[in-house]
Amino acid sequence: MVIKYYVVLAIAVVAISWASILILLSDAQPIAVAFWRAAIAAVVLSPLLIIERKK
Repeated sequence: MVIKYYVVLAIAVVAISWASILILLSDAQPIAVAFWRAAIAAVVLSPLLIIERKK
């Protein structure tokens, strides 16, 4: 079970590490990148907020 957490952590570290490189290579506008990062975070975190409020 602990190995599962380390695998998820390793994937997260790799994703975070590559994010800035991929953003630079995409030639996207900084405001668009900021908007989409916030939008995706809101979608991912919304279920956690709903679950927490029901408690």
